[in-house]
Amino acid sequence: MKKDIGRAIIEVGFIVFLFYSNLLMGEFARSGRGRAMGLAWAIGEILTPANFAIAIAAALVGYIVVEFLRRKFQATPRERPDLPPVAWRVANGGRLGGNETDQSSRNFARNAG
Repeated sequence: MKKDIGRAIIEVGFIVFLFYSNLLMGEFARSGRGRAMGLAWAIGEILTPANFAIAIAAALVGYIVVEFLRRKFQATPRERPDLPPVAWRVANGGRLGGNETDQSSRNFARNAG
């Protein structure tokens, strides 16, 4: 549980960091006033309560979406660590899931059965 909360805080924090770095880069683009006004002005311009609320909301939505996709496509644990995942599926009669053209998988299936 603690590990999950720690990971969530790190991932949300990273998304917030990317949001603010993108805003800061925008202040120094051709259309931004950061070049003329300086770095201190640009930081003061982007660190506003509205930007913070947007960053937290976007980070939470991003975290939820990534966690959903991570759990949806999470690999099943391998019961035979001596075999690669594709070979394990072939040895146990499972489908390859798109790796049917993999030469090593076909060779393993041919030799195993």
